[in-house]
Amino acid sequence: FGGARRLRRLSRAVTLEVRPIPAAFHGRTWLPARQLELQETWSETPAVFKLGEPLTRTVAVIAGGLTSGQLPQLDIPLPAGLKHYPDQPQLRDNADSGGVVGIRQEKIALIATQPGELVLPAVELAWWNTQTDRQELARLPERRLQVLPGPAAQPAATPKPLPEPSRPARVQAPHAAQPLWRVTSLVLALAWLGTALAWWRHARGPAPRPEEARRAEGIRAAARAVEQACRRGQAAQARQALLRWAAAQWPDAPPTGLEELGARCGPGLQAEAARLSRALYGRQPPDWDGHALAQAFRACQRRTGPLRDTAEAGLEPLYRIPQTQTHMRVLGQ
Repeated sequence: FGGARRLRRLSRAVTLEVRPIPAAFHGRTWLPARQLELQETWSETPAVFKLGEPLTRTVAVIAGGLTSGQLPQLDIPLPAGLKHYPDQPQLRDNADSGGVVGIRQEKIALIATQPGELVLPAVELAWWNTQTDRQELARLPERRLQVLPGPAAQPAATPKPLPEPSRPARVQAPHAAQPLWRVTSLVLALAWLGTALAWWRHARGPAPRPEEARRAEGIRAAARAVEQACRRGQAAQARQALLRWAAAQWPDAPPTGLEELGARCGPGLQAEAARLSRALYGRQPPDWDGHALAQAFRACQRRTGPLRDTAEAGLEPLYRIPQTQTHMRVLGQ
């Protein structure tokens, strides 16, 4: 072995041309990205304001080709009659086949101070599409919400008028005592009826609370949107519907992106979510077929609940399977 030698290698020089901000861009902050969108979730689905009770609104900016540190603070206008308490923004960077995806989440607690209709103005953010080389506008539409009265503001129930006293019925002297078997039959019938009623109530189980019913309906609506987007091969709509479903499924800690959603739902949906991200943000997006994603999504639903399967969720299958008739023999016939 000879003595150590010092080697020096040089790479070829790379010349980059830095283009100025196009004159056609009129946004407040320069945001060149492959794709950028705004997403909105609420602590309750659907969002219902009650007087004096807080409701949390989460608005996220998701940009392909930008880091979270490059994303600006959102201008979220609010109407009068609405107290607001913003939280610290959450910043996150994810990697995909096209590079980096920056995510900025802003949470704000809202409390209505007066009943009636509230109009939340639209939220807009201008950005520059590097794929089409033109300005685009990410937008959350205007929302009109009704503020329901709180528990203390419920109007008192109007007392019902007392019924007019009826004339006393004529009492006839009993001619003879009722037979014992009639009294016994009546008692047994009432006992049987009470047992049947108790069993029926137990089989039905406790009635769901209004907020649970609203959350379940939000989960079903988002799941139907996922199935529809997969059936039509609409990648962007499938991503939005998946995140809406996840926000309704986990309202306290909703996933911020497809990568986190896939980690919660298992390897099947994780792989299909990654394939969906490549279709959306890849440099050469492939043709996307939502059949495999729909199957992985149904498997995730069966594990997470409360919707046990597609039939309970009111969803039609992505591809119909012909049904065969099954003949059953009834005992005793």
